[in-house]
Amino acid sequence: MSVLPRGATTVLVGGFGTGKTEIAIALSRQAAAEGERVWLVDLDIVTPYFRPRDISADLAREGVTVVAPAGEWAVSEMPAVGGDVGPVIAGGARGEATVVVDLGGEASGTRVMGSLAAALDGGSVNVVHVLNRSRAAYRGHGLCDTIRSIEQSSGLGTTHVASNTHLGRASTEQVVVDGARWARALSDALGLPLFLAASRPEFTSAVADAVGRDVPILPIEPALRLPWDD
Repeated sequence: MSVLPRGATTVLVGGFGTGKTEIAIALSRQAAAEGERVWLVDLDIVTPYFRPRDISADLAREGVTVVAPAGEWAVSEMPAVGGDVGPVIAGGARGEATVVVDLGGEASGTRVMGSLAAALDGGSVNVVHVLNRSRAAYRGHGLCDTIRSIEQSSGLGTTHVASNTHLGRASTEQVVVDGARWARALSDALGLPLFLAASRPEFTSAVADAVGRDVPILPIEPALRLPWDD
């Protein structure tokens, strides 16, 4: 069953390298495979790697429409976008579409949401902070600082957290399971629901045991590669 809420806008935020983009792609593909028409909004205008727009043709064949800034807005330091992004996000916020938004990392990557405030005015949006315990930003007091800075920059309050602890190709079951337990404990401590726990397919059963069967598990097969991966 699809994890992505239907008829809603779901925004993924978090630090650099937490895996927001892979989660956005996996959520969109999963929902599309179940017959849902999905819009994946790529709002990473900071980082030139790991962007859904790079595989937009493949996603389109699976029923996922990628919407991204074009031209001068494609990679920009300006916290604004043009094009059809606003209406798509607004449609999801009004319950008229199923939309997932992939924002850039850290506070710097989320400032773009300020130019889209009107699109969310009066609507409903899920704001999911993706947690990756292996990233320095989530160690010690850095966690609360990271969440707070992203909320201030984006203008969006966090509604959920998601578990996605990984070490890339070096991930082991123990690393992922320990990260899932950590995310579940943080979810309880922060009073924020655990939206999902992401995992490589071979670890999903162990992750489900770690977080509880009430939490959706999202299997992820990496969809994007860096140029030097070949």
